[in-house]
Amino acid sequence: WLCQVDTRQCWRLARNTEGLSSPAWSPDGQQIAYVRMNPSTEEKGRCEIVLQRGFDEARVLVACGLKSTPDLAGGFADQAKRLSLSTASMTPAWSPRGTYLAAPWLDPPGTAIIRGADATVVATYPNGYFPSWSPDEQTVALVLPGDSEGYHITSPNFGPALPAVATKHVVQAAVWEPTGQTFHVVAWREATNAGLPPYLEELVRFYSVKR
Repeated sequence: WLCQVDTRQCWRLARNTEGLSSPAWSPDGQQIAYVRMNPSTEEKGRCEIVLQRGFDEARVLVACGLKSTPDLAGGFADQAKRLSLSTASMTPAWSPRGTYLAAPWLDPPGTAIIRGADATVVATYPNGYFPSWSPDEQTVALVLPGDSEGYHITSPNFGPALPAVATKHVVQAAVWEPTGQTFHVVAWREATNAGLPPYLEELVRFYSVKR
């Protein structure tokens, strides 16, 4: 939906029975990007990265289907439908100048870096989510599971993601400070207190980026 603040009027821009992510405005404010899940006769799941200008017809920038492991694709589609209304982890993230999009991907499931000019997928980060761009759009901070679970940053030219802040309880994307030298994250850690069961404690951490 598109809503006008002064008049409180709202217009529906898109709908889809298979699930839509929350939209993200481009830096120039001219279009939105969102993820649309669609069934396919050949593929068990299909993920489309969609661009839309106002009431114009939506344009699919790039799409990804998964044929080889249908159970995984189905699970991803279900996850997208559940998360899109409740969290930002399925929302595409524009780079500061609008050159790239970091968006949910299906094969392999995770995050893809897509160049908008020619719809080229320049990198994928399996199982990655909550992408956040540095101000110079050269680096992405995102969350990855595994042995070094927590926030990672991509190496130059979207190379391998390197561990930055270890945490198992992530609640949001990293927030960069304007110079791009530091970002901070809000996460939770397990804590204990005498006489009480274990609980989660809010924790703010800062990470200095080494260029």
